[in-house]
Amino acid sequence: MLEANRVITHKHDGTARNYQALLVSTVSKGRTVILMTNNQQNNLYTFNVSIQAILDEKPYTQIKKSVLGTFGKQIDQLNGTEVITFYEKMKKEHNDEYSFDAEATLNEIGYNFLRQKKFTDAILIFEHNTKLFPESGNVFDSLGEAYYKQGDKSKALLNYKKSIVLNPENGDAKKIIAELSSKF
Repeated sequence: MLEANRVITHKHDGTARNYQALLVSTVSKGRTVILMTNNQQNNLYTFNVSIQAILDEKPYTQIKKSVLGTFGKQIDQLNGTEVITFYEKMKKEHNDEYSFDAEATLNEIGYNFLRQKKFTDAILIFEHNTKLFPESGNVFDSLGEAYYKQGDKSKALLNYKKSIVLNPENGDAKKIIAELSSKF
């Protein structure tokens, strides 16, 4: 995040099936938190919020269980529609026990479908995620990537543009928008 052309905070995350990492640097506080896991938590942002609160000596939220961490193998057997049904049922029945407040869970499921070239399932998941997290540039970027890989360049372009509106710092999306715009 920039303020008056100065970096205030910097966040970077990455994931590869069971491995995840998150770096959050808050320049004004002289603080960097780095979190890594090899057991598919999909809640590192939630952990970060609690850690930041603890470091600031403020109240913090107890971390909830990860849906993927608990039900990942079961979810891997489902198609996109079944995943959404399962996710929404769990959210309704177990909201106090499991974490549903981060986009990362469905994004990871969507990317798993994408790696398997199950584009329709990936798109269903990413579209659902954009409805749950409409202010996240990342989820629109993911949806754009799925459309791009499926070959639907116009929908890819539309979603990458939405991603840029929500996150103007998304350099990768800017490159793809330039590439796609030159073809239309």
